[in-house]
Amino acid sequence: MTKESLLLIRRLLNGIKTCHTEFMLSRAEAYAAQIDIDHIKKLLKAVQARIDFVNLKSTPTTLLK
Repeated sequence: MTKESLLLIRRLLNGIKTCHTEFMLSRAEAYAAQIDIDHIKKLLKAVQARIDFVNLKSTPTTLLK
C-alpha cells in the first residue's frame, strides 16, 4: 500500500470521526449510533502505524543521525 493511499484512508476515517462528533453535538443520536467510533479509532491507529512504518522505511538514515 502506498503512502498516498494510506493518507487518503486516514483523511476519510478522520472525516467519519468528525461526522460522529457533529451528530453528537447536534443531538442526532440515531445517526451517531450507526457509527462504531471505537472501531474507527482502532482503524485510525492501525493506519497511522502503517504510515509511520512507511516513513521509517523510506528514510531510515535520517532518523539514525
